[in-house]
Amino acid sequence: MAKSFIFDMDGTLLHSMIYWYNSGARICVKYFDDPKIVEQLSKMSARELVIYAKQTLSEEQTKNFRKEWYQAMLDHYMNDITMVEGVVEFLEKAKKAGIRMGIATGTPEYMSVPALQKFGLLDYFEFVISEDTIGKGKSEPDIYVTAANKLGAKIEDCVVFEDGLHGAKSAKKLGMKLVGIYDEIGKVYEQELRDLADLYIYNFENLEPTKL
Repeated sequence: MAKSFIFDMDGTLLHSMIYWYNSGARICVKYFDDPKIVEQLSKMSARELVIYAKQTLSEEQTKNFRKEWYQAMLDHYMNDITMVEGVVEFLEKAKKAGIRMGIATGTPEYMSVPALQKFGLLDYFEFVISEDTIGKGKSEPDIYVTAANKLGAKIEDCVVFEDGLHGAKSAKKLGMKLVGIYDEIGKVYEQELRDLADLYIYNFENLEPTKL
């Protein structure tokens, strides 16, 4: 049995990626001239898109773009987004089994923490860290190394739950076990994620944490 679990949030614990995509696409057309940016949204994290905005837009435009997009997402977290099926039951079993757990997400803490609180999930986790806090995206391993250190776990004793391809690749490259999770937005790279994962799931129903 692995000692520690590291979870992504969007698309993994919450059905939120479609809202990131739809709100991002709607707002992008107001700020970017290149129509191809919308096509690339499904493969970019929020941090990566904001970095792109900084390279493309003025400082004021970038600030307004990020503010408008993130406010739209805060509204979605509070009003529209639902949990992935079986999440609470799975986390409850893991907690009772003494498995230590943390969140490593692309979403800034000022958004992810209220979202987790809203769904009653925050107390299951020892910490929430984001790409913004680490200063690097999930295409780099730093966020997972930091999470493992916070959990007091060896790299090989960590299981990462991830719907995103960049994060999945980094976790596997480190030597962590990977549970890949289906998300509607991620279906464009579903087969690649399946091939990477030690286990691939559509939700947490009937998943036993002590058997991972």
